[in-house]
Amino acid sequence: MVARELLPLAACSECRAPIVWGQAADGTKVPLNARRAATYRILTKHASHVEIEKDEEPAFISHFLTCSKPERFSRGRRAVGDPAPDQPAS
Repeated sequence: MVARELLPLAACSECRAPIVWGQAADGTKVPLNARRAATYRILTKHASHVEIEKDEEPAFISHFLTCSKPERFSRGRRAVGDPAPDQPAS
């Protein structure tokens, strides 16, 4: 299901993928992929694998995990190719 049926769609400013904006209890805004995805819980860890359980409802996934240009959103770090703060842009 795509979120447009329920929530206003936006586009990622870098990769232009469809997103919806979520807001955490502390006021932090989080971009979420517009298409929900299956999510799983880890039940038990083993040496070679983990036992999982699928959540009943699909969930929105943080767009930071799937954006094709995530370096643009790293807090406190420059994106590749951006000038350092003390260097003029070329």
